[in-house]
Amino acid sequence: MGKVEQITVGLPAEDLAEVRRAVEAGEYVSEAEALSAAARAWRETQGARSLPDDELGALWDQGIAGGAGRFQSFHDLVAEAERYSTA
Repeated sequence: MGKVEQITVGLPAEDLAEVRRAVEAGEYVSEAEALSAAARAWRETQGARSLPDDELGALWDQGIAGGAGRFQSFHDLVAEAERYSTA
């Protein structure tokens, strides 16, 4: 990990409640750790958005070549995600 700097941020009440819930559930040891994880996830998402078209196309082709997915429909995927999010 690089140099750590401290900042103050304002979050909507519902977002802060989710961060605190995750800490209380033991998913993170602190609010700072939870927010650092969120920042890393955001950075990874931003990196994926900036992939060159040919690299993104190659990843798409790998996915297609991998065969059928686990879910038979988008509805099945959403249902699984909902089950996971309420667990």
